[in-house]
Amino acid sequence: MPVHHLMVGTWTPPAAIFTFAFDDEALTLVKVNRTAIPVDEPISWMTFSHDKKALYGAAVKAWSSYAVESPNSIVHQASFAMPHDGAPPISLDSPCLSRLTLSLSTHLVSLNSPSL
Repeated sequence: MPVHHLMVGTWTPPAAIFTFAFDDEALTLVKVNRTAIPVDEPISWMTFSHDKKALYGAAVKAWSSYAVESPNSIVHQASFAMPHDGAPPISLDSPCLSRLTLSLSTHLVSLNSPSL
């Protein structure tokens, strides 16, 4: 399969997910789509579910979930705030850029995984 679709999140507002098509035979890269996402949730890290039907993102203050229907159709499903116990109240304010996190998919279910 010579064409691969790449999804790229933005680090800063305005938040979006860009879809590109990379042809590994012609060595071309073309922007396919720009999907607007919640403005206060630019994705710093993202990962796909193993079946490639969902995309999970980590923004400064929220986790987000998107349904991937096709390279041209990515639909926001839900966002979840990520407050941290003991975090100072200022870290939850909109202008604060104090927290980023990495998300990676795994074959293990986190609630049943053994301790590392």
